[in-house]
Amino acid sequence: MKSFITSSLAAAALYTSAVADPIQNCPNGNSGVCFQVAVPESAASAGTGNLYFQISAPDSYAWIGLGTGTRMSNSNMFLMYQDGSGNVTISPRRASGQVMPQVTTNGAQLELLAGSGVSNGVMTANVRCSNCASGSSTPGWQITAFMLMWAGFGLGVVYGNDHGYLFKQTHTILGTVVCVLLVVQPFLGLVHHMHYKKHQMRGAVSHSHIWFGRIVLLLGIIDGGLGMQLASSSTTWIVAYSVVASITTVLYVLAIWLKSRRTGGRRKDDLSLGGSPVRESHEMK
Repeated sequence: MKSFITSSLAAAALYTSAVADPIQNCPNGNSGVCFQVAVPESAASAGTGNLYFQISAPDSYAWIGLGTGTRMSNSNMFLMYQDGSGNVTISPRRASGQVMPQVTTNGAQLELLAGSGVSNGVMTANVRCSNCASGSSTPGWQITAFMLMWAGFGLGVVYGNDHGYLFKQTHTILGTVVCVLLVVQPFLGLVHHMHYKKHQMRGAVSHSHIWFGRIVLLLGIIDGGLGMQLASSSTTWIVAYSVVASITTVLYVLAIWLKSRRTGGRRKDDLSLGGSPVRESHEMK
C-alpha cells in the first residue's frame, strides 16, 4: 500500500474566475495523483464563501492528502481514503509538524459532492468547503484595535474632563462621534456575512459596510489632526502627522485600485495561479 501527500502554497486561497474551470496540478505525472482547486469569483473578491476541490488517485494508495502552506506545521490538510464499501471519506486534519495530522471537529466544513467514490481503479473526492476561503487572523487584530480605541477614548474623556474642554471642542465631539459610529461597524459586518452566506454575493449591506468604514476612517484621521491642534503641538509634529496621514491614505487608495484591477483581470483571464509553488512527499508502506 502507498500513501501520498502534497501541499500547495495557500491552496485554499487560489483565485479562479469560475468553479467550472479549476486549477489542476498533478505533482508527479506518472503517479496518477491529481488535484484541482476552484474558487468562485464572488468568494475570491469577498474573502469568504465556498471553495471547491477535487482529489483523484489510483486506489492502490492507502490515502491521499492535500494541504495548505509550504510546510506541515500549522497546515490545514484534507485526507481522502476508501471506506471499504466502494466510496471514499474526506477527513479534515490539522498538522502540528512532521507527525500524523490530527482530526479537527471545528475546522474545515466539508461536503462530498456527486461523482465521489471509487471507479475503475481510481479514487475521486469532489469536495465543497464552506469556510476554506476564509481563515484570516485579521478579526483578532480588529478586536484588539477596537479595544485599544475604547481605552484611548476613556483616557481622552478623563483628560478632557480634567482640563475643562470635554465636549466643548471639535476634537472631543468628533472623536466621540467616531467611536460611537465604530460600534455600528461590527454589526454591519455581521449582516454582510449572513447575507453573503445566503446569497454567495455582495449586496447593498456589503457596500454599506465597506463605505461606512472608509468614511469613519477618514473622520478619524481628521480628528487626529484636530487633536494635535488642540494640544498646541509644534509645526514639526503637525507636518509629520499630515505627511504620514497623506501617505497612508494614498497607499490605501492604491491598494483598493490594485485590487479592482486584479478583479477585472480575473474576469478576462480564466485562471491565475500566481506562481504558487507545490511541495510534495511520498511515503511507501
